[in-house]
Amino acid sequence: MTSDSVSTPTRMPGRPGLTFEAYKKAYLELASVDGTPPSQRQLRKYLGTGSNTTLALYRRRIAEERITDEKPLEVGSLDAELLATVQRLASQIALDEAQIAEDRVDELQKEAEQRVSVAETTMEKRLQDTAVLEHRATTAEQALQQLQKSIENKDAALKELTNTHHDVKAENASLSQALSDANRQITTHVGELRLRQELLDSAKTKLNSVDKEAKNALAESQREVSELNATLAVLSEKYSGLSDRHKEQLVMIANKDKQQQLLQARIDKANDLREATLAQLECSQGERDALGRQCGELTVELEAEKRLQVVLNKRLDDARREHKLLVEQLQTTISALSAREDTAT
Repeated sequence: MTSDSVSTPTRMPGRPGLTFEAYKKAYLELASVDGTPPSQRQLRKYLGTGSNTTLALYRRRIAEERITDEKPLEVGSLDAELLATVQRLASQIALDEAQIAEDRVDELQKEAEQRVSVAETTMEKRLQDTAVLEHRATTAEQALQQLQKSIENKDAALKELTNTHHDVKAENASLSQALSDANRQITTHVGELRLRQELLDSAKTKLNSVDKEAKNALAESQREVSELNATLAVLSEKYSGLSDRHKEQLVMIANKDKQQQLLQARIDKANDLREATLAQLECSQGERDALGRQCGELTVELEAEKRLQVVLNKRLDDARREHKLLVEQLQTTISALSAREDTAT
């Protein structure tokens, strides 16, 4: 390798704004106390600019300046040439190694940046997914709260419906018990009315029988009285004729004394029979009056029983209408409760 190749790095390459003086200053500041030069990465990071090629050329120039600053060997000697050659080789090797290292660093940095970009993209996507999931979770939580509130409202409504159903069942049981009691009372009253009607019919039959017997007895007594009256009239006429003819038939009276006594006995007997008949007639009339009074009392009782029966029938009709109305109300309430339970379900 000739000296011309060594002098080429003395050019001033680089991007505008990055001078050799700035690079050298940074190089000297970052160099350690024992003279160990800083790495290309440290310089680039410190300067914040400059390509790998520019930094390598500046680094070689500083190395050449250091070689120039050292005590020169004898010109033309073998040691000087060997030293120059070794130095050039060492410088070239160092530059190549630095270039390779820098290229590797750039590749690693690009790969790292790519991985960071992928990681950032993945992270951003995950953040977006997380935001979506958080939004969905928030929405689900709100929906869950609304659902829980709706369930609580439905539970409260169901509890209220259950209490209302229990109240209706209790009221229905009470109404059923009251209806059963009313039916038993109505059955008892109907039985009593039927028994009283039977007693009244029996009394009527007995009264009719007694009245018929009394009428028959009265007719018989009247017939006998009529016969006795007729007989008495005949006897009176005969007695009158005999009295008129008494003077004329004194002899016949003596002969008919016995007949007169017999007739008198018959008359006495007829009078006794008449008195007995009259007494029996008075007794029959008394019994008839008593039966009439009893019939009147029974008629009054019958009228009272009829009025009572009318009142009881009216109460029975009212109770039946009330029971029918209660049954309709219960059916309506049960239908409404069933509809509300179906709606709640």
